[in-house]
Amino acid sequence: MDELVLLGDIPDRTMSSTSEITTHVNAFIQTLGSAAKVHRCIFVPGNHDHTMWTDYAGLEAVVPGE
Repeated sequence: MDELVLLGDIPDRTMSSTSEITTHVNAFIQTLGSAAKVHRCIFVPGNHDHTMWTDYAGLEAVVPGE
């Protein structure tokens, strides 16, 4: 798959802490990227993702297998 677009509000922030969400979302993206052989993942933050996207701002993507 050339590109995967995730359209925000992926995790449920009402049920977990930011730390738990970060851990689980990272694992989800790594697993999905590896299983689907995703070359590029685009995450469009939703209105509930402010904490996550500010933590990730400026980071470079890590592509499994590269």
